[in-house]
Amino acid sequence: MKDFDASKLGIATFDPPPNDTTRVAKDFGLDRAKARLPIASDRTVNNELFTLFKSHQAEFAVVALLQIFTVIAALVAPRAFGNMLEALKNGDGRAAVVNTVIVIAIALTLQTIFAYFTRTKAAILGEFVLSSLRERFVQRAVQLPPDAIERAGSGELLNRTTTDINHVTWAVRDALPVITICVSEIVIISLGIFFTAPIFLAAALVTLPVVVALTRWYLRRSPQAYRVESSLYSQVNSVLVETAEGGRTIEALQLGDDRLIRTRAAIGRW
Repeated sequence: MKDFDASKLGIATFDPPPNDTTRVAKDFGLDRAKARLPIASDRTVNNELFTLFKSHQAEFAVVALLQIFTVIAALVAPRAFGNMLEALKNGDGRAAVVNTVIVIAIALTLQTIFAYFTRTKAAILGEFVLSSLRERFVQRAVQLPPDAIERAGSGELLNRTTTDINHVTWAVRDALPVITICVSEIVIISLGIFFTAPIFLAAALVTLPVVVALTRWYLRRSPQAYRVESSLYSQVNSVLVETAEGGRTIEALQLGDDRLIRTRAAIGRW
């Protein structure tokens, strides 16, 4: 699969990012992919996300609260162990151990319950988001000129309605809860360290500049890579759908070898 004819990929595929560059422009390869459907700008994406959040703000708020409760319940155990050690040092060993076991058992039970409802509510919210995105996509797609949709091909439409929307849904249903929990844990733990032992917080913040620098480096270079990956998904879908739908014609005109080369080229580039 390493050797393939890139000329068989058509004009709807983005060029791969150059290997000898430190930063790839956001519009790199767009001149080659004019046959694709329009690609939203950053401002448009942010506006759509705000609209999506506004239309489901109650559900987002419930998920966020459940995540915060999950984090708080998870932080009870370390505090209970700390209190137990203090009690053991003061000679109150037996009662401290019993109380610690009870408190941790209650905290773990509550954490399990909150985590379950968090996942459930997030999954339900993700399905609503998925339905809303697909409805909005169909609404916008029917407003496009027919020749634009024909030039884009069936693979482009299939990729937008499946892969792209599934990525957004996964972000809302799975990634967003994890990110919220991690951020909540960082904030709550940092506040706890600040009020108990500020010197340890200063030690933890030493790595913050490195994390910020690496995050900025990644976010400045990743968009084009994801754009290329998405275009290749579209190309593979287009080749497979066209081959499946035109199987009888391909067989009648003996175009099997050409379709095989085109399929190998798309898969090889992907």
